[in-house]
Amino acid sequence: MRRSGKYMFVIMFVLALFVGAGLCWAEWEDIDSGVTESLRAVYFVDNQHGWAVGDNTTIIHTDDGGYSWESQQCPVQSLQLHRVCFANRNVGICTESELDSTVLITRDGGLNWVEADALYELLEEKAVVVDISMPEDDVWFVASRKKIVKTQNAGETWEVSSEVVQNVPFRAVEAVDQNTAWFLAVAEGDNHDPAYLYKTDDGGNIWESLGEVRRNTELAATSRDVIWMYYYAGSVSRDGGASWYSFGNTLNVCPVSDNKAYTVLWDSLQYLYTIMLTNDSGLSYQNLLEVDYLTFQICDVSALDDNTLILVATHGKIARYTLDSSDVNEAVPAKAIQILNFPNPFNPATTISFTLPTDSHITLTVHDITGRKVATLADNFMGAGKHSAVFNGSDLASGVYFYRLESKDFAKSGKMLLIK
Repeated sequence: MRRSGKYMFVIMFVLALFVGAGLCWAEWEDIDSGVTESLRAVYFVDNQHGWAVGDNTTIIHTDDGGYSWESQQCPVQSLQLHRVCFANRNVGICTESELDSTVLITRDGGLNWVEADALYELLEEKAVVVDISMPEDDVWFVASRKKIVKTQNAGETWEVSSEVVQNVPFRAVEAVDQNTAWFLAVAEGDNHDPAYLYKTDDGGNIWESLGEVRRNTELAATSRDVIWMYYYAGSVSRDGGASWYSFGNTLNVCPVSDNKAYTVLWDSLQYLYTIMLTNDSGLSYQNLLEVDYLTFQICDVSALDDNTLILVATHGKIARYTLDSSDVNEAVPAKAIQILNFPNPFNPATTISFTLPTDSHITLTVHDITGRKVATLADNFMGAGKHSAVFNGSDLASGVYFYRLESKDFAKSGKMLLIK
C-alpha cells in the first residue's frame, strides 16, 4: 500500500528536473484536481481508472488516466482519509489516518460509500485499520493494530487470520494472491525499536515468522518472491522475505513488475525528494529527478503503467509524470549543482555558497517554514563556477529557514537554523 506524508506546505509548483544514467523525465504535467484539500493517497486499478483521497472526506476519481478528476460524495463528513485501495473498477476501500477508525466501502466505483459494519463487528468496535491489500476481486486482507482479518466474498463476511504477536502491533499487510501474503509488526517507540515480518502461503491459516527486519512501516509486493519494505530504511527482498537488500531513507515504493519499480527517497538535509528507477529489483538505481520540498510535497504515488506516474500532494496538487528516453542531454545532472551555507546554525548572518555547472540566470531566495519568501539574495545572470551570498537574519525571528537556488534548468534547496 502506498502512504502519505503529514506536513504543512506551500502552494508553489516548480519542477526540478534532472537526468540519471541515460533517462530523463520528458513531461511533468500539473493537473487540476478540482479540490484544495490535501490529498493523502492515490490508487489506480489500470492505466485509466484511479482514486485519490484526503482531508475532510475528500474523494476524487478519474477515468482518463489522471487528466481530469471528479469529486465523489460520502455521507460521513470531516474524515481525514489516508489510505485507498481498489480490487477492480467497482469495489474499493478507503480508511482514515492511523489515529482514527472509519472504514468506507464502495461497490459502484465510488458513487456510493458506506461504512464497513461487518468489519467493525469482527474488529471489536471501530478499531483503527492500518493497512489494506486486495489481491483478488473477492479476497482482501485488512490489518488493524491487533488483528489481521480476511474476506473471501468481497467484504460480506470476515474472519480473523492472525492476532497480535507478543504485543507488537501490526503496521502493514500485503498479499499477491489468495494464498501468499506478508504482515509487518512494528514495536511502538523510536526508530531503533524492532520490526518483525511474517508470511503465509496458505491464505492466512498459518503465518511463518521470517524474523526481525529493519524498521519500516509499509509493504509492497509484485510476486511471491519480490517484496519491498519502506517508509524509513527501504529494503527489497528477492526471495520472498528470507533476505534483504537496503537502499535508503525511502518515503514510497511503486513497483510495476518484479524487476521494475519507482522509489521516492527523502533527503532530510537538503529537503529534497529524489525519484529513482530500478530495472533489476533493486540491485541498481537510476536517478530520474529531484523535487524540492518547497515546491511540491509528495504524499503518495501510483503507477498507471511502466512509464507513467501520478503523484498527489498537499493542497489538492496532482502531477502526472511520463518517462521518455529521448532528449537525455537537455537537463542538468543533479550532482553538478552544489549549495550549502556556513555557519549553520547561525546568528545573525550566514554565507550561502553554490556552484553552477553552466552559465545561467539564477534566483537565490530565502523562505520561512510556511513557505513565505523573506529575502531575495540574487536575481541575475551568473557564470559557471563558484558563487556566494550573505543572508542576514537580524530582523527575523529564530527558527528554520530554507534557501532556494533556481534557474530554468534546475532547482536546489537547503535548510538552515537561525538561533538568537
